[in-house]
Amino acid sequence: MQEKTWIKRGALLALVLWLIAVLAAPAAGEAFRFAVMGDSRGNAKSKEKAPINETELSYLIQEIIDLNPKPLFAVFGGDLALRADVDDWKSWKLIMQPLAKAGIGLYLVKGNHELYDAHVKCRLDNQTAYQAFVAANYAYIPSNGPPGYDRLAYWFEHDNSLFIVLDSFYMYPDSIVDADLYGGVTWQQLAWLDGLLATTTKAHRFVFSHMPAYPRDATKKYDRSLYDLWKVLVTRGITYFFGAHEHLYDNWYITDQVDKDWTRGIRQFISGCAGAPFTIEVLADPRATPEHPRHTVLKKDNFVLVDVDWDNVTWITYGGTAKAGYKVIDQPK
Repeated sequence: MQEKTWIKRGALLALVLWLIAVLAAPAAGEAFRFAVMGDSRGNAKSKEKAPINETELSYLIQEIIDLNPKPLFAVFGGDLALRADVDDWKSWKLIMQPLAKAGIGLYLVKGNHELYDAHVKCRLDNQTAYQAFVAANYAYIPSNGPPGYDRLAYWFEHDNSLFIVLDSFYMYPDSIVDADLYGGVTWQQLAWLDGLLATTTKAHRFVFSHMPAYPRDATKKYDRSLYDLWKVLVTRGITYFFGAHEHLYDNWYITDQVDKDWTRGIRQFISGCAGAPFTIEVLADPRATPEHPRHTVLKKDNFVLVDVDWDNVTWITYGGTAKAGYKVIDQPK
């Protein structure tokens, strides 16, 4: 009888301890999702030379709004309009307004077209004007990047996830006009990025840049800093990297088969068409392997949808046109 009493007491104590452990544990946040897309600029070679492809961008935005459940926010990867023009940026904001009305936040990444004057030269005053536009119209975007990078490089958090935005077309204050800005990440941003990733306790880390670290066009030579960027990402570990700039969709899991120094595999997405003129063709990338091919989709506007459910992260990509409609164009196998 005494033995049974002790067994009951022991079971009761175990139950109490279990309840204490459960109540003391940090509560998991609610599942959320976010969308990523970029490049809505018009076509400089078209007869109209419209600064923004409003038809395709509006259709894409509606596709995102119609999702169930809706994303918590979207990240736009840059190249809002054909040229740096505040009036065009204001028009772009109006086109994107349905997102806000649907309760979907919006974060911006600066692209190269945010710098271009009428002669396709990058101008420092356009960068300054862009910063002022973001500050005035998206005041919630933080100014917490390296000195001089206000709302160009920044970070924010949600639940157990960290989001870091980089400026891959940054102009230094002493660069008034630069005709040869090809895309890279400055050493100040690399040091800042390394520090953020080294100290964060967030389980999931997402990094965004207009310029992909591994562009789809492998025939060109790119800035050395893109290699240095990937080295930081591999060393510290991230969940996904997102680029735009190239007007296509591309998904590539990059491992030591691409570079023997990469001891950690990282998935890069390029979502670079939200109305911009399509990339018509690409050559096979000799760096890709049968085990880890590049999945490239041409001639479709697109957005990547990421679902975060505390420990689990997954994705799916939708693409199409306003005329043909959208469908799933990529998802985990």
